[in-house]
Amino acid sequence: MVAPLKVGIAGLGTVGAEVVRGIEQQGRILTARCGRGVRIVAVTARSRTRKRGVDLDGIAWAKSPLAVATDPDVDCFVELIGGDGDPALSAIEAALAAGKSVVTANKALIARHGLRLAKLAEQHGGERSRLPQRRGQVHQRVGHQHHALDGGCRGDHRQAACQARG
Repeated sequence: MVAPLKVGIAGLGTVGAEVVRGIEQQGRILTARCGRGVRIVAVTARSRTRKRGVDLDGIAWAKSPLAVATDPDVDCFVELIGGDGDPALSAIEAALAAGKSVVTANKALIARHGLRLAKLAEQHGGERSRLPQRRGQVHQRVGHQHHALDGGCRGDHRQAACQARG
């Protein structure tokens, strides 16, 4: 049996909470599409006590986005913080440098740093798998991992999760 894709999420606002909910509710469908399970193993946000309407029991709470990005138990780092600088940028850079798959819905960050981040992914064994095709999307394939630097969030986290399988 193939080990599940272990996901770490930075940012649990409206989009982040929906990603958690979607992975929880669509788990069987994702497993069927990807050929492996998808499990959230770590999260972080500005407030740990805020009510989000999702169950985070059994999921590790990290001190910072950088801690999630560099967690050796995380295969795929999902950045949902926003902004075109830190902490989102440094967390994505760290995840790419560690050879992790990255998914982001951060249009501002991709517009400002997307090509540099794509080059960073290439420096760590990546090669371009396709050019941007939709709404600022940049993809990098690294070995069996797929670095999806995504400027849109219309289900692309599911696509990236499937493509990240090894």
